[in-house]
Amino acid sequence: KWLLGLVSGRGFAAVKGTLESLVDSMCAGSKLTVAPLQQPLLHPDRSCQLLLDGKLLGFLGELTPAGLKQFELRAGTVAA
Repeated sequence: KWLLGLVSGRGFAAVKGTLESLVDSMCAGSKLTVAPLQQPLLHPDRSCQLLLDGKLLGFLGELTPAGLKQFELRAGTVAA
């Protein structure tokens, strides 16, 4: 079982693209899809569940102002 955490100052789309490339290179033949995610610390339009072959792989999202405050971050942050 793998565990990977990622925090970035880059935008949601850039981090999503990086994760897609990583999955493509590590899990050839698998399909990465996204599903809506409702999480109060993540922006509703820039967050999602990550599914690998239909099974939950993880979550991706840009922190809201409340999320930045809770984790004492000063700048826009995307976490996966």
